[in-house]
Amino acid sequence: GEDCNYLGRLLEDGDIIIYSDSCNEELKCYNGTVEITHDFCTYMKCEAETYMLPGDCCPRCRGHDKKSCNVDGELFQTGEEWKPNSCFSCFCNNGRVSCRKTQRRCNDEWFSMNISKRKISTNPCVESN
Repeated sequence: GEDCNYLGRLLEDGDIIIYSDSCNEELKCYNGTVEITHDFCTYMKCEAETYMLPGDCCPRCRGHDKKSCNVDGELFQTGEEWKPNSCFSCFCNNGRVSCRKTQRRCNDEWFSMNISKRKISTNPCVESN
């Protein structure tokens, strides 16, 4: 097959390159065409168009869909589950966020301030006496 040229970089047919930057982009060269995938994006069906903010890797849904959950300005769709940290798992259900502890020794107060994906503490599971 044909080689690919991506931003001045030559990829041979069949090459796969993973850029481990904030986006975890995976580039695949297939017969002259480069396919790019962002490996951790949860592709969601948006009622409205999607948009990206500077620094984003994954598209967001535009507009406050009634069924989506808004957490600190970040929209999650109904049925979407995310882990803000190693202590909790959260779920969006028709506009309501419900979260559950995945470990017992987690600080509730810390959790209530940090349920968006963007704010990940290095050690959220600080034991509280």
